[in-house]
Amino acid sequence: MDRVSLFRFLCSVITEHLESAITIYVKQTLQNSIATLTWATPFDQTHLEITPPEEPHLEQTPLEQAPLEATHLKKAQLEQAHFIEEVGLMFELVGLPRMAGRVFGWLLISEPVQQSSSHLAEILQASKGSISTTTRLLIQIGLIERVSLPGDRRDYFQIKPHAWSQMSEQHISQISAFRKLAERGLDLLKNTPPPLQKRLQEMRDIHAFLERELPLLHQRWEAAEIALQQGQKAQNSKL
Repeated sequence: MDRVSLFRFLCSVITEHLESAITIYVKQTLQNSIATLTWATPFDQTHLEITPPEEPHLEQTPLEQAPLEATHLKKAQLEQAHFIEEVGLMFELVGLPRMAGRVFGWLLISEPVQQSSSHLAEILQASKGSISTTTRLLIQIGLIERVSLPGDRRDYFQIKPHAWSQMSEQHISQISAFRKLAERGLDLLKNTPPPLQKRLQEMRDIHAFLERELPLLHQRWEAAEIALQQGQKAQNSKL
C-alpha cells in the first residue's frame, strides 16, 4: 500500500470515529434537554414549558459570618488609628508633642469617654511614663481633666467640658500680653526714625485688633451655642 492510499485509509477511519462520537453526543444532549421539559397539560403536547433548575439557597453559618464581622471591625480600627495619627500630626504642627495629639485624638472618639492610663497605654502602644507626662501636659493646657469613677481607685481622663472656649479666652490673654510687649518696644524706640518702629507698630496693631474683636466673636459663639442646645432640647422633646 503506497503512502497516498494509507493516508486515505486513515482519514476514513478517523471520519467514521468522529461521526460515531458526534452522534452519541447529540443523542445524549437531546435526552438531557427532553428530561428538563414538562408538559403544560397531559393532553396538549404542543405547548412546552421549560422548568429552570432551582438555585440552591445557601445560608451563612456563624463561622462564615465571623470573617465578615472581623473585616468590618478591622476597617473601623484602621480608620480610628488614622484619625488619631492625624490629630497627632496637627498637634506637632503647632509645636506640641505628637503623643499629646494622639492621646487627645483617642479621647475625642473613645467609648466610654473616660479612659484610664493603662488603657491609653494599651491603645496607643505607649509606655505608662509617656502617658503620664502627656496627660499632665494636656491638663496644664486645659484640654483634658482627671476624673475618678465610683468604686475605682484608678485615675481616668476625659475631654474637659468647654475646653475650646477656655482656650480661646486664654488666647485672648496671650494676645493682650503680646500687644503690651509691642508697646514696650515702641517706647524703647520712641526717639528713632519711623521706619525702625514699623515692625513693632505692626505687631501692636494686629494684636490690638484681635484683642478687641475676639471677645465679640466669643460672645457670638456663646449665643449660638445656647440657641443650638435649645433647638436640640426641643427636637428631643418631640421624639
